[in-house]
Amino acid sequence: MRRKNEPIDVWQHINMPADGDTATCWYWADALNPTDGRPYFNVAGVRWLAYRLVYTLVHGPIADGQVIRHMCDNEACCNPHHLLSGTQGDNERDKGDHDRWGFPKEVLTQIMKYYKAGVQQQQIADMCTQQFGIIVTQQRVSDIIRGKRRAQQTKVTSTT
Repeated sequence: MRRKNEPIDVWQHINMPADGDTATCWYWADALNPTDGRPYFNVAGVRWLAYRLVYTLVHGPIADGQVIRHMCDNEACCNPHHLLSGTQGDNERDKGDHDRWGFPKEVLTQIMKYYKAGVQQQQIADMCTQQFGIIVTQQRVSDIIRGKRRAQQTKVTSTT
């Protein structure tokens, strides 16, 4: 029988620098959810956002009505030094302060250019992530192509 994950098992799925550098992002090593581009981890049958679990392990329980904000603007980051608790209003203000309202026009233009050239959505996502240093998921590319929404911008602070 397969063992159920314990909360501390989440650390096995995070790429942490060997030197313990807290300034860089600690990336989720497993697949990100294709729908929202965020890391998830199951503990005893409960699905957690991985960075919420990390925050809880390091900083303690998250108060009711609070969200976890990424000061690095990277939803795939699980570095507890980059995570702050706050209200959804705080998170919305962060978006404005950090210019995370949507992809820059040049990214949207490039996505449509690749799409019209017949490039597959996952390849478009990968190329845009590399070219612009912004995490772009296949689902976000699909949303943009279908005109569903402008999508969300997440700045990549480190690729190592």
